Amino acid sequence: MRITDVKVKLAHGDEKLLAFASVTFDNCFVVRDIKVIQGATGLFVAMPSRKITDRCSSCGAKNLLQSRFCSHCGTRLPERRGATDTRGRSKFHADIAHPINSRYRKELQEAILKCYQGEISRSKQPGYVPANLEETDADSAAASNEEAQGMSATATSENTPPQAQKSTPEQTAPPEQTAPPEQAAGPADDEDAPPAPRKAKGDGAGMGIFA
Repeated sequence: MRITDVKVKLAHGDEKLLAFASVTFDNCFVVRDIKVIQGATGLFVAMPSRKITDRCSSCGAKNLLQSRFCSHCGTRLPERRGATDTRGRSKFHADIAHPINSRYRKELQEAILKCYQGEISRSKQPGYVPANLEETDADSAAASNEEAQGMSATATSENTPPQAQKSTPEQTAPPEQTAPPEQAAGPADDEDAPPAPRKAKGDGAGMGIFA
């Protein structure tokens, strides 16, 4: 996997927690809540993690490893529960996402610390604006769709020949022609039309005799 984007936001008010980082892989997968921490021997990167829990032997309720009493039944819990690290210290957190070999862990840490040093330099400049790590996935997707649509429209305009963009007289459809009045009215000697009545002949008495 290639690291395609790194964002760092500086943290304030904590001597050990220096910054938060967001890393994008292959332009399609992002990991947030990575921490830059000041350790005893220098800076190091802590991956996003969760607190480890275990169950009370009396009631079976879950409790954090730091808990001394069960939060459900109040039973006193044993000390130093759970696994320990190489120094013999209890591990209270477990990484949610992390590199599985030392080579890639080193590559990831170097990329984040390089971005962190750059963010420190930018923070000293006037008008500095911190990076926004709270950008939602929906906003990112909408921005990507708008950018893709803009690129598609530009490519279509560039690939379309000039003669295809303008309509020529030959390509313009002729206006619909209307029939002349005499044709629109239809023929007068239609065979289906009823015959006209014949005029009556006068007989001198005011009465008409029809043939």
